[in-house]
Amino acid sequence: MRVLMVFLFFAVAAQTAAAQGSWIPKKLDRAKTWESSFQLSYQSGETLTGPRGANADFDNAVGFGFGLTYHINNNFSVGGDFSFSRPRYDATLVDENGQPFDLRARADIFTGQLRGTYHFLEGPVTPYIEGGLGWTYIDSNVTDQPPITGCWFDPFWGFICGSFFDTYSDTSFSYGAGAGMRWDITPDIGIRGGLSRLRVDLDRGGSSDLDLGKVELLWRF
Repeated sequence: MRVLMVFLFFAVAAQTAAAQGSWIPKKLDRAKTWESSFQLSYQSGETLTGPRGANADFDNAVGFGFGLTYHINNNFSVGGDFSFSRPRYDATLVDENGQPFDLRARADIFTGQLRGTYHFLEGPVTPYIEGGLGWTYIDSNVTDQPPITGCWFDPFWGFICGSFFDTYSDTSFSYGAGAGMRWDITPDIGIRGGLSRLRVDLDRGGSSDLDLGKVELLWRF
């Protein structure tokens, strides 16, 4: 989070320098160009509650992601991104007899979103707002039944056996909105950072709000 705040400070400073006629160009043509991004994110902790007193308390986590964007004009763009994080969590589960037990594990969280972004300025340094919707997959990595063992013939290793198991997981509709600052350092390379909130509509646990801080490296082509 401190890295994000430092970036936002320098982005505002760069915009001020541009307004005073420095080396930063006052206008940059993004229209009708594609852009890919590599993302680093910081995800806030969250507590989920379920039936019969079950709950899960997620820690803060650092994640990463990738994105692809098309700039319709200098102000508006559409695209999509895919992100992943693996936070630790403490959970209280309740068995069929109503007896609680505690565990600590890591969850795998994948999110895919379609996104629309509006840039307020046409120049290389601009604030933006965006909104998106898609899906979020959460895997608890906790088995929901005893392992199943099977054997098969592998073309390289011959006859081998292994165990398979299912875990408690959920794929849910998710949507969110955010805002931040963008800086096109050159016509091909840029950086942006922002804050957003993602709401996940869980099938069995109501809804969950995740606060995200994100810094992205941009390559336009």
